[in-house]
Amino acid sequence: MSLVHPYFYLAISILLCIVIGYLASLFFPPPAASLKGLTIYKQDTA
Repeated sequence: MSLVHPYFYLAISILLCIVIGYLASLFFPPPAASLKGLTIYKQDTA
């Protein structure tokens, strides 16, 4: 017998991924390089 219903494994996995990703973002600095202009949508189109 398992501890939880098999459908809950997906929800638990997604929740763990979000929590671990958030906690990791607190320990690592943001990227130093600018990410501006990496998409086709630019904010400064004048």
